[in-house]
Amino acid sequence: MPPIIACHDVSIRYITGDFKDIGIKEYLIRHLTHNYHVTEFWADRHVTFELEPGDMLGIIGSNGAGKSTLLKAISGIMAPTEGYCECNGKISALLELGSGFDGDLTVRENTYLRAAMLGYSRDFVESAYDSIIEFAELQDFQERPFKQLSSGMKSRLAFSIASLVKPEILILDEVLSVGDGAFRKKSEAKMREIIGGGATTILVSHSLGQVRSMSNKILWLDHGRQVAFGDNVKGLCDAYQTYLDTKHLPTAEELPPLNVAASASEPADGKGRAEVSDAPGSAERDVIDVGRASQGADAGAVSTKEKRIPFAQRLRSMPRALKITFIAVLLLTVVIAASEARLPAKVQALPQTAQRVLYRDDTTGVGVYLWESKLYVFVPREMVEQSGGDMTFYLSVVDSHGYRMSDTFDVDKLANSRFSTDSTEVLVVPMGRYPGYMHVLFGQLADGASADQVNEDDRERLLVWSGVYDKAKDVGRTIA
Repeated sequence: MPPIIACHDVSIRYITGDFKDIGIKEYLIRHLTHNYHVTEFWADRHVTFELEPGDMLGIIGSNGAGKSTLLKAISGIMAPTEGYCECNGKISALLELGSGFDGDLTVRENTYLRAAMLGYSRDFVESAYDSIIEFAELQDFQERPFKQLSSGMKSRLAFSIASLVKPEILILDEVLSVGDGAFRKKSEAKMREIIGGGATTILVSHSLGQVRSMSNKILWLDHGRQVAFGDNVKGLCDAYQTYLDTKHLPTAEELPPLNVAASASEPADGKGRAEVSDAPGSAERDVIDVGRASQGADAGAVSTKEKRIPFAQRLRSMPRALKITFIAVLLLTVVIAASEARLPAKVQALPQTAQRVLYRDDTTGVGVYLWESKLYVFVPREMVEQSGGDMTFYLSVVDSHGYRMSDTFDVDKLANSRFSTDSTEVLVVPMGRYPGYMHVLFGQLADGASADQVNEDDRERLLVWSGVYDKAKDVGRTIA
């Protein structure tokens, strides 16, 4: 009889910084500027186990061990990066307390909504509705908005729906730890009833007592790695409790036998115990069952990676209109990205090419230029360092109605890294944030001066250097 759940060499990777995170435009810009890199994080690595109908698996491990991520792969919410998960039964997963519920709907409406998301018909829910509400002890709250329920009430309703629809596979992630003691006992009794009916259950919990009393198999994960898997519940839970107390991860020799039968017989050749394989040059350790490893070796090397359809093949299979739209968007993005990649060179050329020079001091090297609705402030890096990194750029704007707005900018912290060089810091101020501006006063705030004190009459004393731009006349006046 095939196992109801089989996970073989499951590895799940998260990538940050790729084009799905940063967008295709930024992806192309970083490639063109040779500044593209991604960060990989393996939430789970080489996890292998099988469950038979009626098994109750308790998954243990500290926070960040990869338990919830593994449950998402088993539930089909996400696909493993490597390996595969095979489930031969109807799954009811309760991974997050509020998942599948709408806070503005009533308890009654949410019961139908959640059950529908689990794939059950309205007729079935109507026949089971009274039992669900009675088990959750929410008879007096059926017409109340879901968001008004306490965390314990939400947990009771979620568990009641997940358990009373008679699943073949029930997956619970830290949901039984919420609620009072009476409901915990009630939920444990219900889970034993489900298991007795032949359902396979996976429970993630930090309550070792709950795992000990309910599970017949244990999977121990640590930082995504499989430490142990077996039916020696007492031995593995004791070893995990020791790890929590000492923070010492046991080696293969220190682990108890993984299976109860092995614990009783303890063969001389060590079969049934865990072994550790160390990759050359790596400190990472995988603990696997020897018997399972030998089965894999006899089966031969089989690639477990999911077959991927080449991008060119997927593009050819697109409808013509969608294909044309996609290519047009891609070409437009490439043109914009190429323009963005050349932008730093254009900005660096502003001292020679800018049409609106609002301020320039050839002695100090300070310059302020207006280009494409942005103010570019050029300051020599040496000048910023001499100020101790505490150089403040002051900007005061008056609009057509006479309304005045002022801002200050830390040049060292806010300088644009794309435009700055080894010798020059470039601060960019988008003037679009000041709609309808007509008159601009700017400069470097003097040490000890407050932005609230600056005005047109006293600017020479409070500003180290300053300038004025009158948009109506489109002229800039420099005050050195």
